[in-house]
Amino acid sequence: MTVRSGDCLWDIAARELGPDATPREVDRRWRDWHRENADAIGPDPHLLLPGVRLAPPTDHDAPGTAPATMPTAM
Repeated sequence: MTVRSGDCLWDIAARELGPDATPREVDRRWRDWHRENADAIGPDPHLLLPGVRLAPPTDHDAPGTAPATMPTAM
């Protein structure tokens, strides 16, 4: 995706997750977006420049993917 004027990682993550996402889920997901695109964004996740191309996070916690391992019972 290409950053447009006014975009922020929170909004990008919220759009990706959909209207039923909790604030905690969106918080976790925008951090995934920053981690995946840190080279393009830089150290300040709140400074997105229009025109920068971002790749979606490629982790196993993304929506619609199965966890890499199943939790063990305690």
